[in-house]
Amino acid sequence: MLVLLPLQFGSSIFAPPTSMPGWLKAFVDYNPLANLADASRALIRGGAVGHSVWLTLAWAVGITVVTAPLAVARFRNKT
Repeated sequence: MLVLLPLQFGSSIFAPPTSMPGWLKAFVDYNPLANLADASRALIRGGAVGHSVWLTLAWAVGITVVTAPLAVARFRNKT
């Protein structure tokens, strides 16, 4: 939750990025939850989803590639 909370409030889930200050808008542009929210909105509306969906999938794969080996190594050390 400590990682998810700042990502959640620093995304476009609650407010549009155009209403944010410049430094926060730059953070929102690279926030994986903002891409997920944009992709979800586009899928619900039935509009074009290409860029947001691909970025969301890339974030998911990237996070998995980084954290899965760390989790497996930690699990092996504990057992």
